[in-house]
Amino acid sequence: LAEKNAMSLRTLNRKLQAMIGLTAGDLIRQYRLQKSLSLLKSGHNVSETAYLVGFDTPAYFSQCFKDQYGVPPKDYMRQ
Repeated sequence: LAEKNAMSLRTLNRKLQAMIGLTAGDLIRQYRLQKSLSLLKSGHNVSETAYLVGFDTPAYFSQCFKDQYGVPPKDYMRQ
């Protein structure tokens, strides 16, 4: 993302932080978590969803999901 915008990662993070209050990594994580909502609704299990949206481990995905939405992905699927 920084390379595409011809700037350093630090500059990109500072600009994003000033504009939207998120760093590049946080923005990408938030996008992946939003995409995971539709995958979970369509019947994919938690592990499969974690890998499909680009997380390395289902445990880290679950932790980030709970931090973002307040419920673990398994509980979200049950709702």
